[in-house]
Amino acid sequence: MESKDKREGWLREVKVGDKIAVEYGQYGTGNYRIDKVDKITPTGRIVIENRTYDPEGQEMGKSNSYSRSYKLYPITQKVIDFIRTEKLLYEIKNTNWNTLNLEQLEAISKILQK
Repeated sequence: MESKDKREGWLREVKVGDKIAVEYGQYGTGNYRIDKVDKITPTGRIVIENRTYDPEGQEMGKSNSYSRSYKLYPITQKVIDFIRTEKLLYEIKNTNWNTLNLEQLEAISKILQK
């Protein structure tokens, strides 16, 4: 009997419980996060949290450009580096610089001047 699963390429290998990269954002601001696959339907739709993706990895149910849909990607070094960079920028942005001593501030300044 022929499979109803319409997934192709790397998505065909994805299983429930696997981690997968999800691209999200609006107006060309592609951001990534890593989520776990909750369910795969017999036709190859992938469910992660409350979102359903078609067999090509495109979020279903979005009909206009104002509510940009999410898209699935394999976890690559680019995705990992993006997430790490965003986390570090968040930590730096939220640092209370007044708590650092002169030596620490000079060391940071030296790094920033490179």
